[in-house]
Amino acid sequence: MTLTDETKQGAVSRQRLTEIAETYQRLYGWPARYEAHTGTVVLRLGEVVDAIAMRAGFAAEVQAMLGIGMLAGPVLAVAHHRPRWVLLTQLATRTSTRQLVQAELGHPGVDMQFLTGTLTLPAPIASTEDTRWVIHPTVGGDLPPWSAVVAVARSLRAGRNW
Repeated sequence: MTLTDETKQGAVSRQRLTEIAETYQRLYGWPARYEAHTGTVVLRLGEVVDAIAMRAGFAAEVQAMLGIGMLAGPVLAVAHHRPRWVLLTQLATRTSTRQLVQAELGHPGVDMQFLTGTLTLPAPIASTEDTRWVIHPTVGGDLPPWSAVVAVARSLRAGRNW
């Protein structure tokens, strides 16, 4: 049976999802796990990886600027009433700084927030996921520092006189 056959049948076993979580752990060193109560593979945030969510259009601009500086990292698209992208970052080291930046960038036009808790990761065998990779992670690839993502967002926001 192929992965496509599994998806077509709509039945993805707990064991298969656990294997996918273990693959995220092995390839990227991320604290991923299968959650039985939601039937999803999730990434625990705040241990090794942090995540910043923002409007898709603004996030695309941030990601493009990060790319110029060779700091672009993996990005998820999350189904939402407004399209949102989630940029994965290195761990934010200071909670107080995170809170200050969150307040500053929580502007209506930017709608940026640091995520906490868990983040659903795409399971490559499920085609109807609410989450998909826009930019896939790379084995051995570094995540951008969260401060770089914030700095680029600040710069773009300042250029718009918000």
